[in-house]
Amino acid sequence: MKEVKKLKGLLDRVLAKFKFKRFKLERKGKHIRLYGEVNPWVLLADGTIHNVDEQKLKQLERDGKKPITLSDAELAKLNKVDIDERAMISKGADGDKSRIDFDSIKGTGNGPYSNIPDSKSVGSGKKFTQTQKQKIIEENMKKNGGKLKSDLSGEELVPSQKSQTGVKPPQNEVQIDHIDPRSKGGSNSYDNAQVLSRQENRLKWDD
Repeated sequence: MKEVKKLKGLLDRVLAKFKFKRFKLERKGKHIRLYGEVNPWVLLADGTIHNVDEQKLKQLERDGKKPITLSDAELAKLNKVDIDERAMISKGADGDKSRIDFDSIKGTGNGPYSNIPDSKSVGSGKKFTQTQKQKIIEENMKKNGGKLKSDLSGEELVPSQKSQTGVKPPQNEVQIDHIDPRSKGGSNSYDNAQVLSRQENRLKWDD
């Protein structure tokens, strides 16, 4: 949720991924917190409001430099690199997105499991392997004191079981989710992984 210029833009991004019963926004000065109600309330965003210098924006337009429209996946990639490298990429593009080689952007990694080294088999649109899932679960339990918890809500989860006819799996069953969906080119990199409950993952499917 970085680099959101308007509160409406923030809400649009949240609504594009999840369906909540309702929202509430807390503001103290320029500090804001956005919550969404699933069960219970979940903290979705915590940040600071910054004033936009309209004069600088107008000057950029006069100089022929237009904003580039990016997908969530492209924005996430750019947000992984440090500010100096991002400035160089922006300067090189000069308003033309086709000049940006997103496949070459590696960055520092922002996902909760970006510390786990990727193998050479990582690729766009691929599923996580069983070995990857096991490593993610082990890392999740390591950082949660031996408990398996959702990276989104902190809800305690139960291990997944082999599906059985007529048996409904629990809503808090663990699932390994692609942050950037496979259908939109999301890879099976550890940096693109998050641990969710079955219910939380289902909410993403229903958007």
